[in-house]
Parts: sequence; C-alpha cells; structure tokens
Amino acid sequence: MTTDHEDVKACYTMGHVYANVLVMRCPHRESYHISARVWLDDYAGETHTLWQRDEECGPFDDLSYVTKRAGTLMEMATSYQQVHETL
Repeated sequence: MTTDHEDVKACYTMGHVYANVLVMRCPHRESYHISARVWLDDYAGETHTLWQRDEECGPFDDLSYVTKRAGTLMEMATSYQQVHETL
C-alpha cells in the first residue's frame, strides 16, 4: 500500500482547519481508494470532520485518471476549507 497526502492548514476562530487527500493503492484488488477530508482541530485537542468524500477507482483506471481525480478532490476540499476559514 502506498499513501500520499497534501495538507492545507488555515487558522479559524474555533481552531485550525485542515484539508487533505489520501490516495491508497490496494495491490490485491488492483484498485485505488481516494479519501478527501476537511476537518477542524479545535483548541481542546478534538477533531471534527466538516466534509468528507471517498471514491474508488477500479482496476481498469490508469494512474493519470487517479491522479487527476485526486487533484479535483483536493481542489474541492481546499475550496470548502477556505469558505470555513472566513467564517
């Protein structure tokens, strides 16, 4: 299994808002799982999921499609994160 992620961090009145995308490859099923998430780390040490989207890419999808899809989900997560950053 391989993982890759990119964090986007922003200050928020209730804590910090993070946007990340995780791509996991399952060699047994020959598939990819993409998980995009925006979450809040409050000052009490607890995390709260604000937005999440999970997608599966099948064995016949090439890596360029998976990478493009992960980029699209990262853009969506970052947009959502920026909206909450301004609240």
